[in-house]
Amino acid sequence: MNYRHIYHAGNFGDVFKHVLLLHLIETLKNKLTPFCYLDTHAGIGLYDLQSIEAQKTQEHHYGIDKILALDSVPAFLDPYRKLICEYNKCLSTANGACSFYPGSPLLVRQLLREQDRMILCELHPDDYQKLKRQCYVDKRIHVHHQDGYACLNALLPPQERRGLVLIDPSYEVVDELEQVVFSLKLALKKWPTGIYAIWYPLKDNLPINLFLKKIRDRIHQNVLLAEMSVFHLRNIAGLTGCGMLIINPPWHIEILFKKIVAWLWDQLAVDRKTRYRVTWLHQST
Repeated sequence: MNYRHIYHAGNFGDVFKHVLLLHLIETLKNKLTPFCYLDTHAGIGLYDLQSIEAQKTQEHHYGIDKILALDSVPAFLDPYRKLICEYNKCLSTANGACSFYPGSPLLVRQLLREQDRMILCELHPDDYQKLKRQCYVDKRIHVHHQDGYACLNALLPPQERRGLVLIDPSYEVVDELEQVVFSLKLALKKWPTGIYAIWYPLKDNLPINLFLKKIRDRIHQNVLLAEMSVFHLRNIAGLTGCGMLIINPPWHIEILFKKIVAWLWDQLAVDRKTRYRVTWLHQST
């Protein structure tokens, strides 16, 4: 309840997460039938990077500012960068800086078609009110003041029977990783064919290897892992990298993701001793 993403908005973790997320959404649009997007920890929607909180950490300098400072980007990054620029009303800014960073709800909203639907869950009362104000005029969007894990249990499967769930908690609760695994098991029983994207941080105090082992042992659907470190563990305290697990990934998406993650690492890695990988955590034979 005390976590505030404004301190981290636009950092390398956001860039990584949102570029992959937008490509997953685009694959759903390959069919005309509607889909549902569910965000379990939606945040406030739009973040002011000039705020006192964002300026205190300035993490966006290691993320979106680097991307905007480039003269050009590959085709697979161009849609994401254009969306960021649209929210900032510019194609480029001095030194690649931007004033606002849209979170997952606002980015995905730009890709929704008339027949698609979005469900947003946010537990923090202040953040819920801000998010609701951002989305209240859009009839395709339903905002719930509710725990995201409870929403998984209550709202799945969606009526559309097609779609994607983004699970992106703060990971500040001691048992958050176990909660993710437990909630996924329940959600997959109710909606085994949905796409699930789980973002997670790489930090020295999080047992990520154990988390990945539990996912591999308990989840029997196809699970693709994409991961990137940008800071060497010995050189920084806190977030050194991030990853995303995709359950039931779209066909051949790993080929594209390998190109994306390799490029992002090359642009964003501060320490070249770090690494990246895109591999199958579990793949049905």
